[in-house]
Amino acid sequence: MGILGLGRMARGMGWTVQHLPEAEPWACASRSLEKAVAFQREYSFRHAYDSYEKLYNDPDVELVYIATPTHLHYEEAKAALLHGKHVLCEKPLTVHLWEAEELVKLARERHLFLMEAQMLRFMPLTATLQRILREGVIGKSISFVANFFYPLEHVERVMRPEMGGGALLDIGVYPLTLADLILQSPLIRVSSDAILTDTGVDAVDHILLRAENQTTAALTISIRGSGYRDGVINGTEGYLILRDVNHLNRIERYDPAGRWQQSWDKPEQISDYAHELSATIRAIRAGQTQCSEYPWETMLAQMRLMDGLRKQWGVGSN
Repeated sequence: MGILGLGRMARGMGWTVQHLPEAEPWACASRSLEKAVAFQREYSFRHAYDSYEKLYNDPDVELVYIATPTHLHYEEAKAALLHGKHVLCEKPLTVHLWEAEELVKLARERHLFLMEAQMLRFMPLTATLQRILREGVIGKSISFVANFFYPLEHVERVMRPEMGGGALLDIGVYPLTLADLILQSPLIRVSSDAILTDTGVDAVDHILLRAENQTTAALTISIRGSGYRDGVINGTEGYLILRDVNHLNRIERYDPAGRWQQSWDKPEQISDYAHELSATIRAIRAGQTQCSEYPWETMLAQMRLMDGLRKQWGVGSN
């Protein structure tokens, strides 16, 4: 494993690599050698580099995890693929759809693994949720409603449009991922509205989705203010509350009268990152370029949705 961009997200993955038996913490890279060495010592990596190019050129690095700011993902993932490395890139994969499409094309041509690091799709409790819905525990699903507030207006990269800032790209992937898993049907209508900051990024997003199976999703995503981060799936025979839509810590089932019936809790684990990393390693060892839990087709569909939403709001540019 090689990790580049050694901020908060990388620290979570560094811990995971350090404790996951099938992954070897081999190399980490930062523009600052001092920062790279500190990361190396804390998470037991073999090598610390002061440039990404040195990590790309390390012949023993097989898989590169990219945890840099969003606007750098495309160039760094492309460079890693051109150096023959498999890539697991933090969300969102890129700022624009065309960039994601080009990376997928390059990975396909070179038969290399490429995936956006979307931990929700690999969590055991996510599989439990899909089973609950499949078995009709709350009858037929009618709607999914989720709020995801994370006050981030003090974070520079989130507030700068040239860095791929805004609520949708930074935190919107979590409720959108759950919506995709819950609706389980192609979208036939998307409507939305957004409140922009003075810097020109989206601060508060309201998104309405309607699927072919007549299930709907209503999502509020915000980097401004505080609010709960739970989701509710309403069904014909009860409802489910999803506690914390990005970490999915607990699922609670209630009957139509609002009486608690049953709960499912997140199992003990190394970290939230461990499941996506294990799935990535299994796929690479099997000679696969993508994971069945999150194939390229689905990844690009999510990017296409976000691209379309940002165009509606006049945010970003292709």
